[in-house]
Amino acid sequence: IQKIQSSYFDSIKSWVIFMDKNLIVLNKPSGIAVQGGTKITINIDSLLECLKYDLEERPKLVHRIDKKTSGLLIIARTLKSAKFMGNIFRDRNIKKKYLLLVKGDLIKPKGKINTPIFINDKKISSTTNYELLKYNNGLSLVIAAPVTGRKHQIRNHFNSIGHPIVGDDKFGEKDNKNFYLHSFYVNFCNEENKVIEIFADPPVFFKNQIDLMKVSLTKVK
Repeated sequence: IQKIQSSYFDSIKSWVIFMDKNLIVLNKPSGIAVQGGTKITINIDSLLECLKYDLEERPKLVHRIDKKTSGLLIIARTLKSAKFMGNIFRDRNIKKKYLLLVKGDLIKPKGKINTPIFINDKKISSTTNYELLKYNNGLSLVIAAPVTGRKHQIRNHFNSIGHPIVGDDKFGEKDNKNFYLHSFYVNFCNEENKVIEIFADPPVFFKNQIDLMKVSLTKVK
């Protein structure tokens, strides 16, 4: 396992797209788990030691995204920053947007999904706002902004309205090796009350699909 981890040290550094004295932000590839678990040999949490750079403290996770989901992952460089970002997420003082490709023509240009999510047999309220970018040939390119942060929320919500994410073998039918859900954008105020706004380019396979649909990501930004 140590040999496997060491082979990823250079990789995780190449995923860094933002860093200041408080935070590091990764553009995580699809297929890399954020934390350990059954049958997981490598994960982001196990690699954080190599992102210390000039600080003594080991960086700390402040949130998670699914293993198959690509895109923005925020990491705190200090315990103080971890507590600050934990409050930001808890109080929902952060704007998050995801790019996703779903099955079917999603005709309604904007909408809100309020389907409850069951967690440990409890029905939990959850909300996702979305905007349609384009639909073509039975596929729809969408931007989703989760208001709540439930586990598998976006995947669950779009499946609940009959538009599962392409490549989702949990809530849809696995018929594509690629999974089209990407954490695209975050916006929040940092510890110095400065607005931090970060975009993460989607994986090549996703960008190719966006190009085929003739959608400009610069306009999306």
